[in-house]
Amino acid sequence: MAEQVPCFRSLAFREIPTPDYADVCLAVLPDGASTEPAEWAERLFPLESMPRWVAAAMGLRQALVPLIGVPKAPRDTFRVTDQSARSKPSPR
Repeated sequence: MAEQVPCFRSLAFREIPTPDYADVCLAVLPDGASTEPAEWAERLFPLESMPRWVAAAMGLRQALVPLIGVPKAPRDTFRVTDQSARSKPSPR
């Protein structure tokens, strides 16, 4: 199996092309772990696993923001909308 070099491109840069600050965290995935962004998002952001105080704060936010003219967040805020699978084999 060819070693892969991390790709430091992000689709997020389409929305914020020149951020004030950006950070990258690299981690080795365990054998058999999925590399699908949609699956990671589903595992990281399920409403069922959210702490109750966070769910309450988000509910309060949803109730209060229309009073000051801010739109409510859509239910699919954390949905993966695009993905890129660009990676290159290591030049070693």
